[in-house]
Amino acid sequence: MVIPASWTEDGSWLAGVAMSSAKGDMTTMQSKGDTEGYSFHAYLSRQYNNGIFIDTAAQFGHYSNTADVRLMNGGGTIKADFNTNGFGAMV
Repeated sequence: MVIPASWTEDGSWLAGVAMSSAKGDMTTMQSKGDTEGYSFHAYLSRQYNNGIFIDTAAQFGHYSNTADVRLMNGGGTIKADFNTNGFGAMV
């Protein structure tokens, strides 16, 4: 799901923000796992009278993951629970 919002000023400036989220679940005979992610985006564009334009954007994302894997040889279960963050920017 993505939720955007944009604003413009005199047709030469464009600014906006967006938020997105995703969730996934996986189950098999031997394992199961879950992933959730959220990200936030912001952008700013400027177009000049001579046609040149500049675009900028930034993004932050957070992802949460869990997994339980049962070993096929009966050796037990491996569990994982971790979070990751991502950052990005461009001009």
